[in-house]
Amino acid sequence: MSVGTVAVVGSVNQDLHLRLDALPLPGETVLARRLARGPGGKGANQAVAVARHGGASQLIGAVGRDFTGDSLLRLLKDAGVGVQHVRAVPGTQTGTAVVMVDDHGENAIVVASEANMALDPEHVRLSLQSIGDIAVVLTQAEVSMECIAAAAEFAAATQARFILNLAPYTAISTELLRSCDPLIVNEIEAAALSEALGIPHPAGGDADPVLATELAKHCLSVIVTLGAHGAFYSDGNHSGHVPAPKVKVVDTTGAGDAFVGAVAAHLADHHDLVASCSAGIEAGAYAVQHEGAQP
Repeated sequence: MSVGTVAVVGSVNQDLHLRLDALPLPGETVLARRLARGPGGKGANQAVAVARHGGASQLIGAVGRDFTGDSLLRLLKDAGVGVQHVRAVPGTQTGTAVVMVDDHGENAIVVASEANMALDPEHVRLSLQSIGDIAVVLTQAEVSMECIAAAAEFAAATQARFILNLAPYTAISTELLRSCDPLIVNEIEAAALSEALGIPHPAGGDADPVLATELAKHCLSVIVTLGAHGAFYSDGNHSGHVPAPKVKVVDTTGAGDAFVGAVAAHLADHHDLVASCSAGIEAGAYAVQHEGAQP
């Protein structure tokens, strides 16, 4: 079987990267040791991760008609991502994320969506129709829910696999949830979604595997990422845990996106959920050892 394309419907941002001794508390002013600019956005990050795992990666998104947008598209092309379906939208700016990273590699991120929210579902539909040979449609919650729904509808109509990384967490319909294969969420997003679905949240160390199993009842499959503790997966019939290797953490920014992109690339290459989840763990562990989202 041939390897199909991974079509990524998602955001493109410039990251403003601040290195700090410690993340600021509410009302606190702190001094950054360093400011750096780099490429980011969950859609762009995941599209790059797909390409770096040998997948045919096509990004559908939007930037502003500005120097930042042009620069980010050049970097994406250099990384092997197809960008002909990324719109340059007049009258808006390219999205920007302020990423604060402390000495332990932990981060806090604020995103100004700008052009990402100018992406419209009709452009998503037309772009997906024109790409061809799509095995996986991958999206995240940094674009509008209408665009996410358009991506899911296309996947259902063409029997492509639909992956939703529900990050940042946002309310989602049960109908859309049922099409996710897999739904990928971290512990915080899993807890928020389980509360919205009325799933009891168990106490103690058994919470994560129980949540993964319960969430899998509402979608085709699910992966709950646990950072340094790996990930749980479930497809309703089989559930399990993939541990993460111990590594020196430099910066956790983009680690989740590296995980998701690796999972998508391996699923498009006909690997099963367990093998794809393992590839995602390896990618995330590698990513945390480097600064920035895409490098």
